Amino acid sequence: MDLLEDRKLAPFRTEYLEREKEIQRYIGVYLSGVVIVFSWLIGPQSKPLNEMVLGNDGYNIYAFLIISVVNALFITFLIYKSLDVHDTTQFITVYARPESIYTYWEKWRRSAYSITKPVRTSYFAALALLPTLMAIMLLVFAGSKLFSTDESLKNQLLQIENSRQAARISPAVVPGPSPSPLPTPTIPDVSAQFVHARSVFGIAKLFFVLVGLLHLLPMWFFYRNVGPTKKRWDAIAELKEAQAGNAPPTSAEAIKLKEFLDDTPPVHELEANAETSDIVAKESNRKD
Repeated sequence: MDLLEDRKLAPFRTEYLEREKEIQRYIGVYLSGVVIVFSWLIGPQSKPLNEMVLGNDGYNIYAFLIISVVNALFITFLIYKSLDVHDTTQFITVYARPESIYTYWEKWRRSAYSITKPVRTSYFAALALLPTLMAIMLLVFAGSKLFSTDESLKNQLLQIENSRQAARISPAVVPGPSPSPLPTPTIPDVSAQFVHARSVFGIAKLFFVLVGLLHLLPMWFFYRNVGPTKKRWDAIAELKEAQAGNAPPTSAEAIKLKEFLDDTPPVHELEANAETSDIVAKESNRKD
């Protein structure tokens, strides 16, 4: 196995730092979006959730499904970027020489002397908790509307119409003689709204199922980030310890990793092939 000098690993370290900045930048964008959504839901001009969802003949339910899709895509993006960071740092750790600064850094951050180690897991869990809770809340809320019984849906539509009727007939408080008696409110007929909303919800149920299945993708990404990635880190740590002690690794994962690295051509051969390719390309350009 041919290990690399720090100067050859430096570009990968730069790439890792860029990935970290990108993750933090998108987390800021996501938090800003969450604030905007909650301001829309609880702001002074907001309406009751039932009216927001069942309004516009029931088509507003698609707005909540779209928000759920965006949330699922963000979770997938965030976890993928985390895997990308792991991929880069694992490459650096595997190919760093025992005297490399990267080897010392990785050993330090995984030791008991690292300040961030005790809270690192909690930090990343907290970052994943907010979008996860958002996903659960959006799916549960949308599902409770889409799969509500006919009686429940009619009652919700009736409450909305009663609220609108009460707002229309409420008199303004003005000085002067006593106002005339208020008209007796009538029970509104919501049969037409019910039929139309149930028709819209029938199609929206299909999109709800698709959105639910979409959330399997970030779940699989999360499994890859927690399970196999940790096993790979354990195998890398064992391999580096074995290299330092001039002893072979013992675990199956570490042995597979060593075999893969042993099958990789040495760096000087790759560099020689690259130089040969450059010379051939230059000669070809001269002839052209």
